[in-house]
Amino acid sequence: MLRVDRAIVLTVADWRTDMRTDSSLPPQLFYNLDLQVLDSRGEVLVEQRLAGHEREMSGAARDAFRQKLELVINAPEVTQALSVSESPATAEPAAPAPPVAPRPPAASGPPPAAGSPQPAGPPTSDVATQLQKLKELYEKGLVTEDVYKEKMREILNKL
Repeated sequence: MLRVDRAIVLTVADWRTDMRTDSSLPPQLFYNLDLQVLDSRGEVLVEQRLAGHEREMSGAARDAFRQKLELVINAPEVTQALSVSESPATAEPAAPAPPVAPRPPAASGPPPAAGSPQPAGPPTSDVATQLQKLKELYEKGLVTEDVYKEKMREILNKL
């Protein structure tokens, strides 16, 4: 089995063209792509976002999509995060993580009571640190709401 030490999550929040019946107006392109590179623990190494609206699209829509996707994937931060490999902790291959459905932000529920027994998993302080970092990224607009909810669920599932 192959050991995976990087994963790419691509979220396409908007991808459409606006073809007008009036032939004097060229087709328009709307796009919103969010790409994350995750390490083997599911932590975000880098996030690249590309969103916009082009009033004139030349060529086929598939070519425009390919160009935008290449811009996101070939960003220097992304290629660097993908090229740096972790040293394997053990000789055993890592199993891929199952997909997780989004969950509402943790602020909607009460925090765990102090002194309550913690399930097996990462120390609570590590989870709290990860949640705080994720919240900061979301508040700075570096992480979309959907990605924020998804990553929050992944972190909380480690408890």
